[in-house]
Amino acid sequence: AIEVRPVADEHENFGYWIGAPYWGRGFATAAARAMVALTFGYLDCDQMTASHLLRNPASGRVMEKCGLTLVQRVTRAHRGKQEPFCIRGITRDAWERWSASGDR
Repeated sequence: AIEVRPVADEHENFGYWIGAPYWGRGFATAAARAMVALTFGYLDCDQMTASHLLRNPASGRVMEKCGLTLVQRVTRAHRGKQEPFCIRGITRDAWERWSASGDR
């Protein structure tokens, strides 16, 4: 599953979930890259963010493969307890440079 949702009229945030049997096959990366490209290509959006649990670096790597870089680390509630998260982001200009460079 993958989705894009607005965050307080500031920017778009995207998230994804892939079932464990499908991890490591590139599905999350392919879906996330397509979602970022579609969002910047068709929506009036200048910035996108996504977040992942600090203990899930594979999800962070998916975001890096879409050009997102670390913006900040925060602690927030997750399944009834406080957990550290990494928030990653990319601007439209940075995405255009990144996607044109072929540096993936």
